[in-house]
Amino acid sequence: MKLYEAKKLIRNVFENSFDKDAYTLFIKNLLKDIEEKPVSYKGNIIPNAFSNYIRKMDRIGKFEDADDNMMDILAVELKREHSIEYARSAQRNFIRWYLSGSRGGQMKEAALVAFYTENSSEWRFSLIKMQYSLKTQKDEITPARRYSFLVGEKGKSHTAQQQLVDLLKSDDIPLLSDLEDAFNIETVTNEFFEKYKTLVFDLVESLNEIINRDPVVEKEFQQKELDPVDFAKKLMGQVVFLYFLQRKGWLGLKRGQEYGEGDRNFLRSLFNMKKPEQNFLNDYLEYLFYDALNNNKRPTDYYPRFDCKIPFLNGGLFDPIGFYDWENTTLSLPDRLFTNEQKTREGDAGTGILDVFDRYNFTVNEAEPLEKEVAVDPEMLGKVFERLLDVKERKSKGAFYTPREIVHYMSQESLIHYLDSSLNEHAKTYEQFGNNQAAMFGNEVKKGQSDFLIENGDAVRVPKEDIEILIKHGEYFLENEEQVLQQGKETKTYKHQIPESIRKNAALIDEKLENIRVCDPAVGSGAFPVGVMTEIVKARQILDRFIDDDKDRSSYALKSHCIHHNLYGVDIDASAVEICKLRLWLSLVVDEQRIDMIEPLPNLDYKIVCGNSLIGLPDGVAFDDQLRIEIKDLMEKYYDETNKEAKQNLKKIIDEKISTQLEYVEQFTSYKIDFDFRLYFNEVFKEKNGFDVVIGNPPYVEHKKLKQHSRIFKEIFESYFGSADLYVYFIENGIKKLNKKGTLVFITSNKFMKTSYGEPLRRLLSKLLIKQIIDFTKVRIFDALVASCILIVENISNTNKVTCSFVNDDILKYSHLHTFIEKNHVKIDQKFLDRNIWILENNDKLKLKDKIEKKSFKIENVDSIKIYRGVTTGFNPAFVVDEKTMSNLISEDAKNSEIIKPLLQGRNIKKWFYYKSCKYLLLTNYDIDIKSEYPSIYNYLINYKGALINRIDQGKKWWNLRACKYYGEFEKVKIIWGLTADKWAFAYDDKGHFLPSNGYILTSSLIPIKYLLALLNSRLMKFYFSYEGIMTAGGAFTLKHETVRKFPIKILKNNNYDNFINIVDYIIYLKNKIKDDNEANISASNFEQILNGMVFELYFEDEIKKAGRDIIKHLPDPTPITDDMSDEQKMEVIKKAYNTLNDPNHPVRKNLERMDEIEEVRIVKGLDR
Repeated sequence: MKLYEAKKLIRNVFENSFDKDAYTLFIKNLLKDIEEKPVSYKGNIIPNAFSNYIRKMDRIGKFEDADDNMMDILAVELKREHSIEYARSAQRNFIRWYLSGSRGGQMKEAALVAFYTENSSEWRFSLIKMQYSLKTQKDEITPARRYSFLVGEKGKSHTAQQQLVDLLKSDDIPLLSDLEDAFNIETVTNEFFEKYKTLVFDLVESLNEIINRDPVVEKEFQQKELDPVDFAKKLMGQVVFLYFLQRKGWLGLKRGQEYGEGDRNFLRSLFNMKKPEQNFLNDYLEYLFYDALNNNKRPTDYYPRFDCKIPFLNGGLFDPIGFYDWENTTLSLPDRLFTNEQKTREGDAGTGILDVFDRYNFTVNEAEPLEKEVAVDPEMLGKVFERLLDVKERKSKGAFYTPREIVHYMSQESLIHYLDSSLNEHAKTYEQFGNNQAAMFGNEVKKGQSDFLIENGDAVRVPKEDIEILIKHGEYFLENEEQVLQQGKETKTYKHQIPESIRKNAALIDEKLENIRVCDPAVGSGAFPVGVMTEIVKARQILDRFIDDDKDRSSYALKSHCIHHNLYGVDIDASAVEICKLRLWLSLVVDEQRIDMIEPLPNLDYKIVCGNSLIGLPDGVAFDDQLRIEIKDLMEKYYDETNKEAKQNLKKIIDEKISTQLEYVEQFTSYKIDFDFRLYFNEVFKEKNGFDVVIGNPPYVEHKKLKQHSRIFKEIFESYFGSADLYVYFIENGIKKLNKKGTLVFITSNKFMKTSYGEPLRRLLSKLLIKQIIDFTKVRIFDALVASCILIVENISNTNKVTCSFVNDDILKYSHLHTFIEKNHVKIDQKFLDRNIWILENNDKLKLKDKIEKKSFKIENVDSIKIYRGVTTGFNPAFVVDEKTMSNLISEDAKNSEIIKPLLQGRNIKKWFYYKSCKYLLLTNYDIDIKSEYPSIYNYLINYKGALINRIDQGKKWWNLRACKYYGEFEKVKIIWGLTADKWAFAYDDKGHFLPSNGYILTSSLIPIKYLLALLNSRLMKFYFSYEGIMTAGGAFTLKHETVRKFPIKILKNNNYDNFINIVDYIIYLKNKIKDDNEANISASNFEQILNGMVFELYFEDEIKKAGRDIIKHLPDPTPITDDMSDEQKMEVIKKAYNTLNDPNHPVRKNLERMDEIEEVRIVKGLDR
């Protein structure tokens, strides 16, 4: 199918009401080969649990892809028009029921489904995929995940065209994975982000032009300290918010119309009202924002200027940024920024804000882990906003948001641990009556007590396993529970699946959720507050079925309560705070169902606060309690205030009172304070003495950028360490803000577990109850190279079995992160997690570490071995030159060769050997007078004088390198490696290469370098790294000096190193021939296998000899290869050794093949999994 034909077909199907014939034609062209098997399901065939929602289902056909995935093509007619937007879980669960073998017992992987209602202009085209377990057996709680395009007469087909057109054009039959790619929301998110960013900077450029030419605008921006980038982001946020409002039908209503019936293209209609001499921003949008949406003085919702109803929204979103004087400032941004006729790269007409936004479907449905719409939804907008936080120029890629699946898991776990600790008493206490020791456990000694020991066991109302079912799986059982409740009893078909303990304690659980206090101290775009709110609302609505009261548990009411009473956030970035507030307002708006009058949005200035959450009032500072009560009462009044003048006056009073308290305390501190938890969130600490949950993704900022705060952090934090990164202090601060038994749930860097700077934090954490550590080293969660982990800690002192899981690529085989963790975790006794390095391994692997270290010497304890870092120049573009520059400098003056040194970079270093880099280092040392001794090099460097003179790392003169005592070590025979490497790689160098600062060298004056190279490149040492080393995100090795120096080496008796040295020589020679000799590669691999066996024998000598698998004694007398040999002679020696050792009957080969029978070897090789 040609491109224009494919696009036309998509438009005909997706820009019209549902038509079964058109839909069938589209499916046939999409899948190419379907088996037409029409069947209709209706009446009694539809289970009672779904009969309120489903009128009938038609199967159009069957499809099986080349991977044997079976799919059905379905069309489902819903009973009520609003069911397209609502009852989404019922629709998904109905197809889940169908695919999981309910009709004929055959389990199917997926379905393409059209959901529609009679006489409706909108319908939903969905891919629903089952999330079967690895055993692919029928499972009562196997979830189904749905991805949907919301289409029809009111929708746009731009996104569907972008996503589906390639499948239609192709002659190949698609795989299920191809269909999943076509429904991939991340593709749309990335596209929308790039277009959104472009629009922001189009605005910025125009704003700068206006500021430069208009003195009035320039003065206003200067006086109000307005940043054009922030102004543009605010304007875009306001416009995009209106796209959601018009999607709900809240804008452009005529007299007599109810909310929901408005113009779904209102902004385009408003632009079309504009007269040629008018400006869209100055004459329309500003009035819409500041005179209509933000004006509560209007007697009715009717706004005569636009002859339509416009709701008053409140909240501050439509306050002018910085309260700039919009009425007296003419800010006439060009109308072309909003709409134009310019062609896009994709061939669409128009590159303006309205043009771009009009091409996307905006949906008011909140994304859920099992429910994704391929459209711009509130969650996607949150991702876009978060990525824009750090964007200051067009080329910026932006920050990277926490993935939804991680937010979902952490939000659920935070509620599970909170409910478990607040409903149940787990801690065992021991009382020895008649003994003063009882006081240690909170017991008073009484006269006449017997002297005996008793144990107080758990008091469990609701088992944690039952709480997990409610939070993780409850939504799957809703329709089933409805049927049981309607019948008044369990039947053969429908039985309770929500546990009895949940049903009996529903009111109590609901009360606990109603009163939870949750804070994100680095709130960003609000992903975690929204994620927690989603889980609270979902859980409370499930519980509502088992509670006999009149409370309003609608989504809107519960979200409103959450935002007002449950959620708190802080961020140092003012833009992040504004985005978070907008995200929470959107969450309210999407669930507002009133049609007569829209509820004004709350003022969130004192719920989501801009400030430094790390630096507050010192512990023990006496507060003015009366002032705190006044501030709290004023904040509560401010929250609901809608009058603009009263709101501004209240804010002024509150801020002045807060400033008074902070300024008073600053007399006794050595630092400035702009935020304090107990002052801003006083009710939390007065009622609960801290938060129930502190959750989030603290910023990762290296210690080098914290110098201005270092003195303050040292004064405040027990976990302070000079080289600690910022997240360390967020962890300690989060714990300090918890109440007793409160839970910290962070996703953060995992470096604190093994680095020296993490020791104080490890010591602090070891005193608390560590619940979970989920390590993401082997998968990349964020685009940065920092490896992450989820850390869950409860603020009580206790010992515990810590759940540890190591997430890897196998996670793709699981429906949820929590399912992966349930199947792939170990339990580690917390007593092993103290101030020392945390090794998250089972006991067998911990014992193996001891065995490897037994009779070994840590490199740091061997005086004859030295490790040095590469050369720090402070400005590589000047000191690192290419071959052409090197040749020119030497041709100008041969003396220059004295300080021009060959350089290897990390990318050049491979295992055993290296590739030539064609780069060279100008080694100007600390005090060489380059100007007089090497004038041509001076003339070269003077081109970089501006950059060199400002270096921190420099020597006596601007052209010199910083002082370094070990430059001479680079000239020695040595082992070299890079700081980070995707593959385990140490190389041999005898050519005097220097390395840059992200490389390391090892020299040895007594133990042969090639023997040490054999140990470092061995399978065993790579395994040992897991005990001491840190991986980057995605699984690259970080081989810092402090890690390698911890490696244990064996020092051989009688200096019997020859066999190791000769085999290393063979390997290095062969590796240098690999480029054009595959046979050499095979031979090198065989010798590496022998070398690994030899190293195993060194470290597991007793076990290997006992099993009769030793090989060193069976090695023939070594035959070295020497420099005076020809290549042919060298190959002859190597081939002879290869043929001998590779003979199937040779004891070395036989013992190597059976060495995997030894448990220690199996563990090192990962064969014990």
